[in-house]
This record gives sequence, C-alpha cells and structure tokens, in this order.
Amino acid sequence: MSVRIEDAEGRPVESQMLSQEDNTLYTYLKYGNVFRFPATRCRVAVHAADLPENGYMSLKAIPCVNGTRYIHKLSMCDNEMENEFLKVNILWNGTFTVLDKKTGREFRNLHYFEDCGDKGGPLVFDPPFERMQSSTLSCPAAVSLIYNGPLMATYCIVHEWKVPAAIEAELKIHVPHGSEWIEQGRPVRSRREESVEIKTYVTLKKGARGLEFKTVVDNHARDHRLRVIFPTDLEETEYCRTDAPFDIVRRRIAVPDSTGWYEAAARPWPSHSFVALSGKEVTAAVFHKGIAEYEVTDNCRRAIAMTLLRCFSNAGNPTEFHEYQELAECQGEHTFEYVFSILDGDVTDGELARQALRKNIPVYALQATGHQGSRPWRRSFLEVDSEEFVVTACYCEESALIIRGYHTGEASRISVKLGAKAAEAWKVNLEGIEKCALHVEGEVIEGIPVKPREIVSIKVKLEERP
Repeated sequence: MSVRIEDAEGRPVESQMLSQEDNTLYTYLKYGNVFRFPATRCRVAVHAADLPENGYMSLKAIPCVNGTRYIHKLSMCDNEMENEFLKVNILWNGTFTVLDKKTGREFRNLHYFEDCGDKGGPLVFDPPFERMQSSTLSCPAAVSLIYNGPLMATYCIVHEWKVPAAIEAELKIHVPHGSEWIEQGRPVRSRREESVEIKTYVTLKKGARGLEFKTVVDNHARDHRLRVIFPTDLEETEYCRTDAPFDIVRRRIAVPDSTGWYEAAARPWPSHSFVALSGKEVTAAVFHKGIAEYEVTDNCRRAIAMTLLRCFSNAGNPTEFHEYQELAECQGEHTFEYVFSILDGDVTDGELARQALRKNIPVYALQATGHQGSRPWRRSFLEVDSEEFVVTACYCEESALIIRGYHTGEASRISVKLGAKAAEAWKVNLEGIEKCALHVEGEVIEGIPVKPREIVSIKVKLEERP
C-alpha cells in the first residue's frame, strides 16, 4: 500500500513514505453500540514548498495499491548523504564532514561531544584543577540508516561513552549557628566510571542548507558538563551573533585578560534560539530549541560549543555553604533538538531570526474527512513586507487582534497584510496604550513607522473573522 499526495488542482506533490502500521479503529455510538474496522496508519513526509508563512495549505491524500519505487535517494552510499546544497560524510567516530557545494568550503569534525568535570553551581561553571576533559573524537560510534528516500535521509549514531562517575573530595561540614558551612578538600574526578549513552538522529532534507539533529542523552554521571561541538574554522571572524528577547546581539569572541578581576571573564554566554558566525563567503549557524548556553572558542577553529548538560550537586557558592541538590545532577534521559546550517556570508540579522523561528515552530498536519469547504485551499493570515521585521506573537485581546514583533534593520516603514479586512488599527505600547492611528486599506495596514531595535505592537479591529 502507498499514499499519493495531490494539491487542489490534482497535481502530484512530492512525498515519501516513512512507516505503516496496521491497526483496528473503534467508533462508539451514543447508546453503547461499537463498530470496529481495520485501518492502516501511514506516516508520510511531504515537500510542502508552497506553504505560505503564517498560513495553511490543503492537500489530498489518496490511497494506492502499488507502492512507489524511489530511484533517486539522498543516501546513495553507506554513511553518506547529499542534496542540492550539501554533501555529508559520516566518519567512524560519529562526526561529520560537510561540503558546501556553493562555495566549495568543507567543515570537518562536526558534532562531537566534550565532557569535563564541574564543581560549580547554578551561577558559574567551575572545573576542578584536574579537568580530565575528554571527547568522542577517539570513540567509535555505531551508525545505522533509518530513513532513505527522495525527500529525507536519517541516520542514527550511538555512542556508549564511559566518563568519571562524579567529583570526589573530603567534605567537613560545620554547623556553627544552624547554617551549614562547608570546608572542601581537593576535588578530583573519581576513577570509578559511569556510562553516558548518546543517541543522535541526524536528518538531511531535500533543498535544506542544514543538518537537523535530535540527540537523546541517557546520563548516569554526576558533577560534569556535557557539550556538543561544531568547529567552523572561520578564523577571520571576530564576532558572533545570537538572539536575546526582542534583539539580535553581536559579541566579541576574544576573551579579555581578566587578571586582577574579582571573577574571571565569562566564556559561556546565553542564547535564545541561535548562534551564528559569518565569514567572507559563508555563515555557520546553530539553531536550537532551548539550549541556553554557548561558547565560541577563541582559537583558529572557532568552534561553536553548545552546553547540553551542567550537572552539579551544590545549590549555592561551594565556598560558603553546602546544600545537596539531587535534581541538579540531571540524571536520566534528556532530549535536545538543533540544526547546523551553512548560509550566505552576508545573511542579515532578520533572516537569521526568521530562520530560527521556522526551525523552532513546527508545521502542524491536521487530517479531515473529504468535504466541500468554504475556505480557499491556500491562504496566509499574516504577511509582512520587510525581511528585517520579526513577528514574535499574534493573539486576541478582548475584541482586538494584537501583533507584536521587533525590527532588526534601519528606520523605515513596513506594511502588514492580514487574512481579513481590518476596520481600524493603532500602534500601541506593551501595556496596550494607543500611541498613534495607522492607515488601513482593506486587508493591509500601510506605512507603519519602525525604528532600529524597536519592539512594535499593533492593535487591529477586524471587520470579519479570517
């Protein structure tokens, strides 16, 4: 059995069968009668290239008796993947060599894991003097092919990694006046080892300029930091870009000399959803879901290091008091999702932010029965004519629609097109207080003034529901 996907005009849409599952479905009637019937549940990947931003498109799924035989697949050789933009080789240790076909630039040793001890707390990473830092560069990995077709190929890479079980030190706890104070001996990582299983699903899709990763870490070690590393070799760049709430920030990579400072200069920095390094020809970026800490190494490799786990036992400053926190050791299974992308060297801040939103906000597929609908087959509910304006929220408040975003470019005027006619529109502040009225022409709100790095909120009253 197979499934054919068509658009509204009956034209075929590229698809790839991922799995089939025979099942029995039940229908329960009002007075207790039950009907059951056999069914086959299919998971299908669809190349929805015409899906509009902030909108929807309708497709028809038609069952077929004869399956489709794929001639061209994204993985034509073992441990290799290739599409229009990238050629990927998976090495024996689970790392990747990625060739950017547009520029001929090669990225080597991508996606290895680094582990070292951590005797700090929630505020600061504090490695022991004997770090015992190790990586998976010298660890063999098990590689297996999961999906392979014209739209996507997925490999599973498994590391069975042995790391020191914990940090051990002689602790002398004093209770002078009811508070617990700690006197700590020389902390070192233990000789006893625990296993950390890391299972990574890596996917290359048709037309994509990046690799998608889903990493599952089964952690049984304590007092350590686990990071995933992407060396970029963009040694000519001096700054990295990342996003913060309503802003894109540029940070210098070089670490300042902090001799004589009360605390050493910070190497890790916070990130909201992406980190990017731009060279003369290419931009290497990591888009992620909720990985809050990163570092760009200040050496020729210019590696992007994303912190997956920081496991520690102390809730506060270890030199002042001690309160054991079991949950802070992050035991058990944890899942992380991120994308390594190779983009143009002159990619704008707005495009990076919009790409991050596309990676983090999934496309939802809803199944309906065959019927004659009243809506168009393809529609967008919200379009902005500027690539430098990033929409962050759209919601209803009483009888009005609120659209909020921020501007990453120079001062200008933008227009917003809605999926329904607007009666009135105002530019408001974050409290909803009206600042000025905006010109409305049918479904379009025209000439909205925006300043650099301005948070813009628009309040709209609609004539009809979209």
